Amino acid sequence: MALKRFLTSHLLKRCSAVKLVLLLLFGIIFSYMLAGGFHADEPKPYIHEQPTLRMHPETVVERRMLNANEDSLESLRAPTTRVAKVLDNRNAGTHRLGQDRRGMDLSANGGNVPAPARIDTALTWDKPITPDELSRQEQWSKVSSYGDSAGGYNKAPINNKFEEEKKTGPYLVKAQAKPNKYGSSGKNKKEREKTRQWESYDYENPNNLLQIHVDRAPEHSEGVGTPWPMPQSYLTEPSLTVVDMDNFAIVPPAESCDRVDKAVERYTRHIRSKVDLYIPDGKTLRQPSSKQRVLRVLNVKLSRPCRNKELPHEHMSEQYKLSVSGLSAELSAQEPWGVIRGLETFSQLIYYSQGYPVINTTHIKDYPRFSFRGLMLDTARHYIPIRNLKRTLDVMSYNKLNVFHWHLVDDQSFPYVSKAFPNLSKLGAYSSDQIYTPTDILNLIDYAADRAIRVIPEFDSPGHTRSWGLGYPALLTNCSADYHPFGAVNPISNFTYEFMNTFWAEVHDLFPDSTVHVGGDEINYKCWLRLKKLREFMLEKNMTSEQYDYLTLDGDKLQGYYLKHLLEVMPRDRKKIAWEEAFSAAQMWNVSMDELIINVWKGGDYEWQYTMENVIRHGYKAVLSAPWYLNYISYGKDWTKYYEQDPHSFLTYSLGADTYKDYVLGGQVCVWAEYIDETNLEATLWPRASSPAEKFWSSAAMNDWRKAETRFENHRCRMTRRGVRAQPNSGPGSCKGRMQIKPPYEANTNF
Repeated sequence: MALKRFLTSHLLKRCSAVKLVLLLLFGIIFSYMLAGGFHADEPKPYIHEQPTLRMHPETVVERRMLNANEDSLESLRAPTTRVAKVLDNRNAGTHRLGQDRRGMDLSANGGNVPAPARIDTALTWDKPITPDELSRQEQWSKVSSYGDSAGGYNKAPINNKFEEEKKTGPYLVKAQAKPNKYGSSGKNKKEREKTRQWESYDYENPNNLLQIHVDRAPEHSEGVGTPWPMPQSYLTEPSLTVVDMDNFAIVPPAESCDRVDKAVERYTRHIRSKVDLYIPDGKTLRQPSSKQRVLRVLNVKLSRPCRNKELPHEHMSEQYKLSVSGLSAELSAQEPWGVIRGLETFSQLIYYSQGYPVINTTHIKDYPRFSFRGLMLDTARHYIPIRNLKRTLDVMSYNKLNVFHWHLVDDQSFPYVSKAFPNLSKLGAYSSDQIYTPTDILNLIDYAADRAIRVIPEFDSPGHTRSWGLGYPALLTNCSADYHPFGAVNPISNFTYEFMNTFWAEVHDLFPDSTVHVGGDEINYKCWLRLKKLREFMLEKNMTSEQYDYLTLDGDKLQGYYLKHLLEVMPRDRKKIAWEEAFSAAQMWNVSMDELIINVWKGGDYEWQYTMENVIRHGYKAVLSAPWYLNYISYGKDWTKYYEQDPHSFLTYSLGADTYKDYVLGGQVCVWAEYIDETNLEATLWPRASSPAEKFWSSAAMNDWRKAETRFENHRCRMTRRGVRAQPNSGPGSCKGRMQIKPPYEANTNF
């Protein structure tokens, strides 16, 4: 009986539990069926086909769409829609978009929207993407957060509630990332930051803004009112003063001279011409009113008296102080050259703002970092007319370069007209019209002096002299080679040194600068060694070197012999610059370190540092050219690599900067003219030469081209408005405003 009661009670309890479980399962199944489950044959829900932006397959796209309702979105996506303005990827502040072709305003809140992060994109309008084209996970999906730690996003399941849910919040779709050096998975930090740029739609707002950022050059108008090159000390305040440009006057010092007077007249005309002003489209200049603070005069002061026809020199003072405050502006300098530099800076500070030419309250103390800031131009491979040379001098002054290194002659032609040796140009020039007469040269030297620029002539020898031999073949070595029977200047001929003595005396009288360039590069020693007399002379003078247990004739020693004897017949009151090949020759023959300056030109971007160090260690002063060969054209933004080079960078390797930095006189850009003539000279030079120009003038702290890029672009546009054919060098963009492209006759006589 007890067993019967126990079994009955236990079984009833077990049945109750089983019934409860069955009831729960039945309820779950019933609920799921009500929700639409267990209908395997029913077709899957189809997503309403949304017009979609199709991305270019090879483009990294990052887009953002804000505040759009469905009607405006359909209008925005329509093929007739266009974006009126593409926003600059570096613009700050707000931007305005235009209207579509049907008149719909694409702007919200007056068109003012904050500029998003940089976006590089190329979009095309195309047909909608259907569910068959993409997987379900790549369709439009509602995202509640920016995703997981890998930079992805939460993909909500797509269901029939899409039409309902799309009205409740933003919709985001991740753009396809282009593989890059960090990998295509987007799982590193930098890639995650980039892929967090999203495309979003708000269908409730009737105004829908589409912002597209493309990779452009900086907006040049952001750099207006800033100087190039950057002064050593430059303090500016936001307070503005209107400049009365129509009646503006520059008052020269009480004791003036012709160089200062010409500069005052030149810059007064320039400021009144308003050529530097960038005036936006549809805007005009208004006349200043009596209620405004107006600047009408710049006073110039000199602390030292100057002389008429004074010439710039290696020790000239180019420092100046410029102060613009309220109704007064003052420029003070020690010498005329500082006045010329200060006037150029002042002209760059005036810009357009709200209908008026204005200038900020500014205080500048400025001076050059290097005393030698040169531009070397080859006029032998192609003849460059005097008018183009003057134009080059103009633009050099805009960039505060102060040495025109004139490579007058070479193998191909001899355009310099020598009174003592007329056959040099008569037989060596390309034609009787393509020559430089003494009158031309004196006129050019005076023109350069008005712009505080020295003119240093180069007559290269013993190499690069075949055109000399056309008029005077006895100068050259007859090497009896199958190719070019004449080689370099004969270094052991008495006629050679008699000729050079007379020739350099004439050059001394014509070119007044304290320095001349004697060349000395790229000598063909094989031609010298073909001549039996030269070989015997070298053996007699012990011009040999020991290599692998036997003696060889040493061409460097023969070049050193020529260099030493050339310097002995040249005027003693001139310093000589020579290309770096002369360095080893000078050491062999004990050429004075005070008499010879080494021009380092080999080594590209970095190897030159070892040559500079070697030259400086031996006590010679140096000028650097190696990183700035502008005739080597490369596609793209190459001004940045010129900006990264510094004549003092080698000092950090092993030499003390304070001990040896004064041995570096400066640097120069070089333009060899095998493929350059008057038609493409300006575009080759500018604005690329402006980049090292700032390195030569400004503080060593100016070493980041990214911080200088906006000023550089503005300076390029400023030169273009002044009539210079300065090529684009920062990528796609536009120099907006009035352009003053004009022929370079007499080097812009109106300025």
